[in-house]
Amino acid sequence: ARAVPTLLGVVDRARTRHFIRDEIIIREGEASSHLYVVLRGDVLVERLGQGVIGRLKQGAVFGEGGLLEGARRMATVRATRGTSVMEINAQQADALCRRVPRLREDLRRQYRVRMSELLIPPGSALAGLTGSQTELLWTRLVPRRVGPGFSLARQDRVAGEFGIILSGVADVWRRSPDAGRETLGRLTPGDFFGALSLLTGAPSRVSATAVGPLQYMSLEAGDFVDLMDAWPHQRRRLQAVADGRWRPERSAAGADLLDDLLPDASVNLQLDVMKCPYCGHNQVEAERCSNCGALMPWVP
Repeated sequence: ARAVPTLLGVVDRARTRHFIRDEIIIREGEASSHLYVVLRGDVLVERLGQGVIGRLKQGAVFGEGGLLEGARRMATVRATRGTSVMEINAQQADALCRRVPRLREDLRRQYRVRMSELLIPPGSALAGLTGSQTELLWTRLVPRRVGPGFSLARQDRVAGEFGIILSGVADVWRRSPDAGRETLGRLTPGDFFGALSLLTGAPSRVSATAVGPLQYMSLEAGDFVDLMDAWPHQRRRLQAVADGRWRPERSAAGADLLDDLLPDASVNLQLDVMKCPYCGHNQVEAERCSNCGALMPWVP
């Protein structure tokens, strides 16, 4: 990227910081507008629920999201060994961009590539988008920041937007005449909301409420429906994923099927119990933690 030599060539009076192995340089969820350049060593990029998602080596630039969008940190960056970085504050970066106009566009392009990787990781419901479709999606997405208690979705109301969580978590819950408020799980970075209601026109099955400060990318209802109508393959894939979420884990039909498979009540099932490394919750082995909703590689 042209941004790297430009930064190294024209920054003066920028602070150089040194980190030892495993020391955190920036932490996911923090508010900061500093930009960083790796001068020596390399760093790991980690994300809650996903683990290590990348490695940056000498000359790499990171932290552009806080500078360009005022966004909270989308990931944790940690030194893998003795590492030195150049720390550029917002005032210095602004002066640089005025002196070298193309720099801001270079940083913005890099930011969009990284955000696309975070919003649409391999295996996600939107992973099949082409390059041109991803670019079009970016022209419609709007970043939003909300506080604790904000309602992302309301049970029995048609969704007003489609959203993808960038940072923070939201409780997913529903009310029923028998059980009252029932907590179903959590939305964590990379999860989406509003899709099924918008695609079907039906009210949402559940409510979702921000637990703390939360950032997400929002797509207005009309824009979302227009794009999905234009991309039928993505529509079918997204609807199938959304339709399978937040259902009772064991319906009556599921119970009958299980009884057929295990007719002998004396059968002893040995289940692996796992501990979530993020919240410490113990549960039977699963793809996601049933308490915090984090997606993780389970280790017995």
